[in-house]
Amino acid sequence: MRTCASIISSFNERVGNKEAIAPDEWMLGAMFLNTLIGEEQGRLFDTEQEYMRQCLKWIELGESNAVAEKKAKMTSEYILFKKQQAFVKQVEEFIRLAKKHATINHEQGA
Repeated sequence: MRTCASIISSFNERVGNKEAIAPDEWMLGAMFLNTLIGEEQGRLFDTEQEYMRQCLKWIELGESNAVAEKKAKMTSEYILFKKQQAFVKQVEEFIRLAKKHATINHEQGA
């Protein structure tokens, strides 16, 4: 099954092994990621909602917003939220870089 994580992992491995990756492969990876990113954004919204529930829990227990936020940031829900947020940014950046790489390569070949 093709996922954003598997695509990113594959490219990371190939880059780490110093393999040459053709421009069309970069674009194909970017197209797949662009199609699949919606699932990752959905996960991001879910993890953010869980983090916000943690904040709300502390507010309902009488804590101020600032204290509730600090306590919620110490939970696993917050860590999952931040990791998912970083992953979505990584996918978006991969798509941008792949497009740029293909454009530069196309201009050099023209």
